Amino acid sequence: MKNKIRYISPRNFKSMVIEKNNRQGFSINLKKTNLTNLKKGDVLIKNSYSCINYKDILICKGNPGLVRKFPHIPGIDFSGIVIFSKSKKFKTGDKVVSIGQPVGVKTQGCWSEYIKLSDRWIEKLPKNISLKNSMIFGTAGFTAMYAILRLIESGIKKKTNSILVTGSSGGVGLFSILILSKIGFKVTALTRHANAEKLLKSIGASDIILQKELDKHILLPLLNSRFSAVIDNLGGHVLSNASKLLINGGKIISVGNVLSNNSNISILPFILRKIEMIGINTETAPRATRNHIWRELAKIQSNKLKKIFKTHKFKDLNLLIKKLIKNYSGGRRIISFN
Repeated sequence: MKNKIRYISPRNFKSMVIEKNNRQGFSINLKKTNLTNLKKGDVLIKNSYSCINYKDILICKGNPGLVRKFPHIPGIDFSGIVIFSKSKKFKTGDKVVSIGQPVGVKTQGCWSEYIKLSDRWIEKLPKNISLKNSMIFGTAGFTAMYAILRLIESGIKKKTNSILVTGSSGGVGLFSILILSKIGFKVTALTRHANAEKLLKSIGASDIILQKELDKHILLPLLNSRFSAVIDNLGGHVLSNASKLLINGGKIISVGNVLSNNSNISILPFILRKIEMIGINTETAPRATRNHIWRELAKIQSNKLKKIFKTHKFKDLNLLIKKLIKNYSGGRRIISFN
């Protein structure tokens, strides 16, 4: 008779915890944490890497549309190693990752030295991608690749007009520029940060448009057609203005809503130029699509990746988050637990 492996739950490890205080505000600090027992289908992971996404910043601010139950551990992406499993899908020693899932919103998140999750929300680390590289991409890179694949499926060709990327200094924007330029598309970056021009051009943008210049034309129903498509991370009036710049048959890939959930869009570009709008949500992507995205991300080997991320130690996350809550400047930040 085989001896059963005894499971001992980790105790007094560190997690980043958001708490609601009596003044209706929120505090966020590193705290000691314990785990409840694993249920059937649960997996226990020792965290290796995580990252910071815009959604994480919203959660850290106590956004009621994302998380309502506190205390809460934020963090929507992670990669790590299974140390105990009550799932038939995973075994001890498996390298796993969670990207583009409800982790950190519907569940406790992954800014923690140890994570307990249902096997529904994790997958084995794809071949040819390291634990760290999976977090360099994170939800931002995963979403950018998803948007680009949908763009190609919609019929946009490399030899047509440039593709406009809004919110270009954010994670999805940066990866959209890098990937599009690498596979042969011409890219124009829209940004409100004049000092971002050097970085954006260094990763592949051919041209830069400052958002304030586009905002001057907000009342016009149509603008001169310049772009074959737009990958929009902002929503609001920027989405409206960008739609007026598309050529006949142009495509809008709607990814984010940083400015607003609502956009006062003119219907003339849809009628007169027959443009189309496509929404992207990584959480609802079918398994075959997710596998395709991972395969394509594994091909993105570029020295330019080093220009768009910084690595931080988990012990420094508290101060970093407090700075980003005051002034979120986009980009990619990787959290190391090693």
